[in-house]
Amino acid sequence: MIQKPEKDSNTKVTGKFYPLQNTEWVKACKELTHTQLSVLYYLRSADPYSNGMRIRASTIADELQISRQAVYKAIDALSEKAYIEKEDVEYSLKLRSRGCLCDSLENRPQLSTDGDSCKPTATVVN
Repeated sequence: MIQKPEKDSNTKVTGKFYPLQNTEWVKACKELTHTQLSVLYYLRSADPYSNGMRIRASTIADELQISRQAVYKAIDALSEKAYIEKEDVEYSLKLRSRGCLCDSLENRPQLSTDGDSCKPTATVVN
């Protein structure tokens, strides 16, 4: 027989809480891998009211002690299985100058040895 602990009416628990239901937990355990579960409940506990959030994969990876690649894969799987709604990803990129493929006058591609020999033109991506 399981005994319930007595409630202390003077004890208040503070903080943000995600109201996890038993049926939700059982369903997630059947459908998700360990890593996917970890990422899902990390996100749920970080945003318990589902207001939406911006978070780096590296932050999740560091906290859960998994790779960023594992976080990316888990987020993709959670999105595909409709556990989360992933908005368009905005990347923060810095290109490294490792040579530039340029067209010569004869329309033969040549690899430049320095990244500065190609004429800079603006690239617009929509």
